[in-house]
Amino acid sequence: MKVVICDIDDTLLMDKTKESKWAKKIMGQIPAGVAVALVTSRSDTVYTETKAALDKAHIKYDKLFFHRKGTEEPSQTAREWKVSVARRLAKSGFEVVVAIDNDAGARMAYGSANIETTAPQWFNYKDYGKGEKK
Repeated sequence: MKVVICDIDDTLLMDKTKESKWAKKIMGQIPAGVAVALVTSRSDTVYTETKAALDKAHIKYDKLFFHRKGTEEPSQTAREWKVSVARRLAKSGFEVVVAIDNDAGARMAYGSANIETTAPQWFNYKDYGKGEKK
């Protein structure tokens, strides 16, 4: 199954709770049958607030990954961790189509792992959805 990985903060949500100007455009392009994995640097202590904000913005997703567990400081940087999530998804049978992230450093990390990536304002599913490299 294909999967699109998407960051939350400043990609789908602004100010932690409000829908970003790109959210509808991004979510509206992902076809049925393509999974959406949200990957956030947030702590899972804000799971309830995060889920409520995503629901309020009508953002549908199949998987939700939090970088931090409680107040525990993670051993990986957020960028390293995002790449590790993409690799885990690939190992579990998903075909990672593209990773959408507002952070240029995260995009560089994904790119260095040969994962297609784009900024939210440039996302166009048809550029990635055919399994072809841009």
